[in-house]
Amino acid sequence: MRYISIAALALVGAVMTGCSKDDVMAIDKQQQTDDTSKKTVIMTTTVGLNAAAKTRALTGEGVKTFAVGEQMAIVYSNGSGMVKAVSLPLKADDIKDAGTIASFTFELETPDKSIDVTYIYPASMARDDGSINYDALANQDGTLASLASNLDLATYKEAWLGENLPSCTLDNPLAILALTLKDSDGANEITGDVTGVTVKAGEDTYTVNRSAAAGPIYVAIKPIASKNVVVATTGGSKDYVKLLTEKTYASGNGYSVSWRMTPIIPFTEATANDVGRVIAIDGKVYDNTTIATAVNTTAVAIISYVGNPKDAGVGWYRGLAIGMRDYTGGRVVWDAAASVAESNNGTVVPGGTSGWFLPSIAQLEKVCQGLATKKKGTAVTTELSTVANNNYTASNLNSIITSAGGTGFLDRAYCTSTASNETTAWYFSFWTGRLNEKPKKDVGDVRSVIAF
Repeated sequence: MRYISIAALALVGAVMTGCSKDDVMAIDKQQQTDDTSKKTVIMTTTVGLNAAAKTRALTGEGVKTFAVGEQMAIVYSNGSGMVKAVSLPLKADDIKDAGTIASFTFELETPDKSIDVTYIYPASMARDDGSINYDALANQDGTLASLASNLDLATYKEAWLGENLPSCTLDNPLAILALTLKDSDGANEITGDVTGVTVKAGEDTYTVNRSAAAGPIYVAIKPIASKNVVVATTGGSKDYVKLLTEKTYASGNGYSVSWRMTPIIPFTEATANDVGRVIAIDGKVYDNTTIATAVNTTAVAIISYVGNPKDAGVGWYRGLAIGMRDYTGGRVVWDAAASVAESNNGTVVPGGTSGWFLPSIAQLEKVCQGLATKKKGTAVTTELSTVANNNYTASNLNSIITSAGGTGFLDRAYCTSTASNETTAWYFSFWTGRLNEKPKKDVGDVRSVIAF
């Protein structure tokens, strides 16, 4: 990420709408008496634009200028409460100094000059109740021109300047991201293929719908401090997603960002490199539960092993994924384990998978090998046995599970579906990493799996 300096005005310039007492004229031009209790006052304030200040200029030339037809809103007290008034549209002779100064005229009904006034520019960003219409940011088209015309928000609140509208400096309370997007290895820019972007910054979500075109893609957002940001894209041959943690984007600033995006793939395309990622109810693969939630889906399983297509060891499927958590009803005897595994706390799985089941020794072995390989970074292929194996303990494997947003294994015995004889079955201890032959009447924990 790179902060946009004032020198980079040609990209996302820095500007503040503002004025000093010397360049503001707030005058009572005309007072009209409607009746003895209601008066309409026509007042004009002149507002200058300072291209050297620290908010953005949203024009390609890097200088924010006023345009004919633009309006500003004012929120003031009329003695009965706070009300909004919108200025008359700017005319050509209202605009001075190459468009950097303009005089806005308001018709105010019986203004109470003991109460502060608020300016909101442009007027389209003001609600009828006088608050800022941040909902206008929810849907954008990603262009600089649209932001300049509709979302170049600047506000000011202050006391009246005697009998006149106050001198003012309008502060821009938004941040702007100029997005350039690349594929996961950074070799190819994908910005030009993107037709949709969703940015979830803190509690707010912003959606950009655009035609495929060269970037950057501009998004105006409310400022955030130390919050997660999730960016998802559509368009082209693939969808992508990106999670950024603890990001700060300050008001009145522009940020040029270049992000490597992670492809969103269907689970049918998962490879061994995807072990530790999650499969969601939409059938797509995401890095973790946070990202899945941010794109309005739910993670249901953690990929634990991917092998050859139609792998006999995993029931003629090619991969296995474990549930996000154990069966929440507590430990069960072996005879009940298969049933509770199939329900897996009522969790739904995407179509095309096997559905939930209790893993056999062979299947749990693949799970342990896949997670241990992910943890170690090199292949771990030791078979499950009655010999303890530190590679397969909860203390070694759980970091992969919890990083995906799941709950780790407990340091206890888990049921497998493999019976030893009529009275005993095999349990696997994630405390020691070894198999134990125990009576079927003994209890164990249950972690469900799906095959895909």
